[in-house]
Amino acid sequence: MSSTTALSLLGADRKCSEALGLSFRSSRSGPRSLRAPRGWPAPTIRNLRTREKNSSRPGIVIAWRTGKIDPKATKREKIMQLAFTIPHIHRIKALVMPWEERVTGADQTRLAKWADKLGFGMLYVPEHHIIPRKHLELSGPHHLSAYSTMAYWAGATENIRVNATIAQLALQHPIVTAKALSSMDWLSSGRVTITFGAGWLEGEFKALGVDFHQRGAMCEEYIQAIIELWTKENPEFEGTYVNFRDMAFEPKCFQTPHVPIWFGGDADAVLHRTARYASGWAPFLTKPEDFPAKIDYIKSQPDYSGQLKDVFIALLPVASARATWPSTTPRPGRDSTSRPSSTG
Repeated sequence: MSSTTALSLLGADRKCSEALGLSFRSSRSGPRSLRAPRGWPAPTIRNLRTREKNSSRPGIVIAWRTGKIDPKATKREKIMQLAFTIPHIHRIKALVMPWEERVTGADQTRLAKWADKLGFGMLYVPEHHIIPRKHLELSGPHHLSAYSTMAYWAGATENIRVNATIAQLALQHPIVTAKALSSMDWLSSGRVTITFGAGWLEGEFKALGVDFHQRGAMCEEYIQAIIELWTKENPEFEGTYVNFRDMAFEPKCFQTPHVPIWFGGDADAVLHRTARYASGWAPFLTKPEDFPAKIDYIKSQPDYSGQLKDVFIALLPVASARATWPSTTPRPGRDSTSRPSSTG
């Protein structure tokens, strides 16, 4: 059984690859490559390699399905899925190269089409709506709107999936979020995945008039309301933060039962939501050697839905960001909000 599903070829090292059960090959001056252990499926794109001098550049991410490989599964289900990192989707200094600032929206469109033509499985975009000036040094000013970007990329391509890693669930009304994603999925003939997160930047919540300290409870209600809207002909929901009844909601998602839901982050609250609602998990600061234990933890929850099949892992150069993170600031993915008691 394979417990982990992804690895970045760019910036990969021997320690990380061995923790993931991968064979690492490197030469002093030549290209480096990674090879899966015997019995694992072959990558969709062969002979992906990067030279040593580019090893710190964010780039290609390999995604591998969890669980046992079903011999009756289709060829697509057996192969690893690759996501492509579009340059200049943010300007976080610890994660980008200086040249990325010169990449324009038109350049990104060409890259999205190129990735689609080559057979990559997914494009993904992170999200912030606004950045307090005191966080510019850490987070940078440039962040795209996730749903607008996903919809644009989906319209510019034909086969590749689009995702947000992550979309901040509590910062938009769930009816608006549900409509944006179901419309996108319907228009793209089912090429949408969504990775939700609770958010971490308190000043951003304040600017948008959302209670930062209630974000965990809001996420719990919002995801329930979104699933209700996506799956019920006569959706109804009554909660603390959202209420609706006697309403119609269409289009429904093209995919059934709905757009695949992933959650991003490492805290127990995130893992609990993943267990209840999600088919995928996107860790952020979890060490590779801890992935199996985290996956087992998700599957051990009493309300585990049995859906988990994807883990999206980007092994990017985050060490410097981690080392300089202000001690008084919550880290992305470290949602420490307790699980609401009303959810059991």
